[in-house]
Amino acid sequence: MSDATAKKAKKDAGAADAAPVVSGRMPQDVVLRPVVTEKTLRLAEKQNAYTFRVAENANKVQIRDAIQRLFDVSVTDVRTSRQLGKFRRMGRSFGRTSPWKRAVVKVKAGDSIEFY
Repeated sequence: MSDATAKKAKKDAGAADAAPVVSGRMPQDVVLRPVVTEKTLRLAEKQNAYTFRVAENANKVQIRDAIQRLFDVSVTDVRTSRQLGKFRRMGRSFGRTSPWKRAVVKVKAGDSIEFY
């Protein structure tokens, strides 16, 4: 076996040991953090739907795959919305907070996600 094929075989074997990839991205890069408020906790209790802050360029398929891999649950529905940044004032100057994307993920009955 030549050096080039040996290096390629070694590289391919190392790729299998890596963490699972979601559509070319790591699940941790897609799902940034949960949104924990009174409203989202009530949604989780009554409708089994959990809210997450996700990467702005992530689509619903990537979000579904990432949640299923990270929390080992079955996702039945994903709803997304973009939140515009709020205007903020610091002294005489004005600024804006960063825009972000929210995903509300509904999981199968019987499955749950623990944040604490």
